[in-house]
Amino acid sequence: MQLLGGQNFDGVVMTGRDNLRRVVRSTTSPSPSPESADMASLMAKYDRLLKIRTVHGSMMSIMFVLLFPTFASLVHLLPSSKPVVRIHALLQAMTATLAIVGFGLGIYLNQQIPVKGKHHQVIGAIVVVLLVVVQPILGIRQHMIFRRTQRKTWWKYAHRWQGRVMLVLGVDTILAGLGGSPGVFIAYGVVAGLVYTFYSSLIAFKAIRQRRASARDKAPPAEGARPAETEEHTLTEIPAHAVSTRGNFCAETSQCQTN
Repeated sequence: MQLLGGQNFDGVVMTGRDNLRRVVRSTTSPSPSPESADMASLMAKYDRLLKIRTVHGSMMSIMFVLLFPTFASLVHLLPSSKPVVRIHALLQAMTATLAIVGFGLGIYLNQQIPVKGKHHQVIGAIVVVLLVVVQPILGIRQHMIFRRTQRKTWWKYAHRWQGRVMLVLGVDTILAGLGGSPGVFIAYGVVAGLVYTFYSSLIAFKAIRQRRASARDKAPPAEGARPAETEEHTLTEIPAHAVSTRGNFCAETSQCQTN
């Protein structure tokens, strides 16, 4: 059997749901067992890989369950302004940097540990590349166009919806990579469910409020409602007969002066 970068241990097999937790000596292999020094080195390397995997899983879980959705919520929670956009971009850039580090740890683990199935690795790579490379390009392009035209374009909606889809895929990918007891899955699912329920509710609330505000702006004025009077509007409402009467009075009495 080939483990850990090409080392052959025919007398050692990996069993159990978690490939990192159990390395036992095979009772069916006719090959001689590894020497005790080799076995100790093998176990030490697995302990180190287990710690690396814990760091990888913790980093990715925190980023996709807390950091990414929290920093994305800033543009919905705070009034729209240049500082808010810049803070949003800066915090997401910091989170993306951490995602690159976690992704690198995942690549290293994938090279060291033989695993069955590539769902976690393939989807995880797609999510990280789109969030780290494509997502900032969409956001920067939208910001540049909006500064020039003050209009929303498809760049904005592409940036918004790609981010949301990638967050959902990221949560699913982390679930696929989790190991351990069912309690880990339950705890992760509860926390992720609460965070994303709040995030979705926030988006829906803002969309409804904007739709109602737009409907009020487009609604015609109520019957009998009188527009606010201005100086110009008041002058235009002087009756014509009053003006003509004043002119006749001036002509008869010669008391009006002209400039």
